[in-house]
Amino acid sequence: MLTMEAIAQNGMSVSASVGSYSGFGFTDRGVVPVVGSSSVLQVHRSALAVATAPAPALRNWAGVALASSAYLLVWFPIFALVMALSLSDGAKGDVSVEAQVVAALFGLMFAAPAVLGFVVVARNVRFNARIRRGCPAAYQVWRHARYCLRCAGCFWPVSAPAGISTGQAVSPVEFQRAVWAAGAFASR
Repeated sequence: MLTMEAIAQNGMSVSASVGSYSGFGFTDRGVVPVVGSSSVLQVHRSALAVATAPAPALRNWAGVALASSAYLLVWFPIFALVMALSLSDGAKGDVSVEAQVVAALFGLMFAAPAVLGFVVVARNVRFNARIRRGCPAAYQVWRHARYCLRCAGCFWPVSAPAGISTGQAVSPVEFQRAVWAAGAFASR
């Protein structure tokens, strides 16, 4: 019989590797030596540790926010320059109003990837907030459970959640469903 903390701790391993490589590269100036190195850090989790996790993994949003912001920082000055040139030509009477509107809509179309990125960021931030709010309740249910190696089932020796009898073995999938329901993040 294992506690859930033991499964979580024993079900995770970290491996690190460092390597170097050398060889030859071909360029327009001839053959050149190539030397490099690599470094890899990996975290592995067992299937049982993943199946009995007390909460879903948090979603990363920083990379999408950074990419969307960088895109806007590049796109906005170009759009402003195009609009300024368009309006200066329009003031002389060389460009019609329809052409200016089409230019503005065409320019705004290029903002769509950044807007979509910020929508994804907002969705991931809301998801992470919901997970963080539910973690204390889910953790209380999770830490009282045990795992039986003989029957490959999870059970609660005392204070089982609603709908499950004390001592009744359930599969890891049903266990995860019960724990995540306690945290109110069952519907991922």
